[in-house]
Amino acid sequence: MATAGASLGQWLRERGTASEAVRAEHAAFTSIPLYSRLDAGGRFARLAARREARTRVGPPKMKPRTRILFLTHYFPPEGNAPASRVHEMCKRWARDGHEVTVITGAPNHPNGQVYPGYRNWPLQQEFMDGIRVLRVWTFLAANKGKRRRAVNFLSFMLMSMMLALFMRRRDVLIATSPQFFCGWAGVMVSAIRRIPFILEIRDIWPESIHAVGASRRNLLIWLLERMERQMYDSAFRIVTVGDGYKRQLIQRRVPAGKIQVVTNGVDRELFVSHARLFLKK
Repeated sequence: MATAGASLGQWLRERGTASEAVRAEHAAFTSIPLYSRLDAGGRFARLAARREARTRVGPPKMKPRTRILFLTHYFPPEGNAPASRVHEMCKRWARDGHEVTVITGAPNHPNGQVYPGYRNWPLQQEFMDGIRVLRVWTFLAANKGKRRRAVNFLSFMLMSMMLALFMRRRDVLIATSPQFFCGWAGVMVSAIRRIPFILEIRDIWPESIHAVGASRRNLLIWLLERMERQMYDSAFRIVTVGDGYKRQLIQRRVPAGKIQVVTNGVDRELFVSHARLFLKK
């Protein structure tokens, strides 16, 4: 997974640096006396800056961090692909010095039974690989059927949204879909808290449930498709795991410049090639 979060991580670092630079520039400007600001040649401003540099004490400022909030239906110790991908990206962002918070549910996939050591409580907190993990209550359901799973998805959307609305404001909000309603939690939190919203797409939903025959095309599917379009429109950026998803989104009139492909990767600390093993011998 060494390259999976590289492009998105670079965007986050650039955004964090830019926002910090603007605040630093404004603070420096307002700290200079009025007569220095009005000096056309800038002589007084330069003298003030030099004097401030000579008298500064203490360690240099740390690299600015980006405060990231990630909404995901699945997260370790669940071992499915969505949980692993989100964990690996967040782990590397935390390692780079960013402040990463994940909102998820109690681990229960795929049987709908909570894993040992966890409870399906309104709120649990733990720290994993430098990531702050907040687990909310959800209606538990096994990975089969439609009605109970739909209630499970809706319950996570509501509970994660309520928690995110009362948390300290973050610099960027990321939500992953599926599940579809997890993405919609991101839409609403972004709109209310005015946080830039990045949507990660790992499946085109609700088209996928119609394609496998899980639901016939009806008024509900039509409504979900309208919600899908609104979700794409609300996102500042859309990240997909492959070029095929990007083409499908473009066919849905999503601007190509809004879409970025971040493929799955390989953790080279865990996996090595046969050639490297042979050379070591």
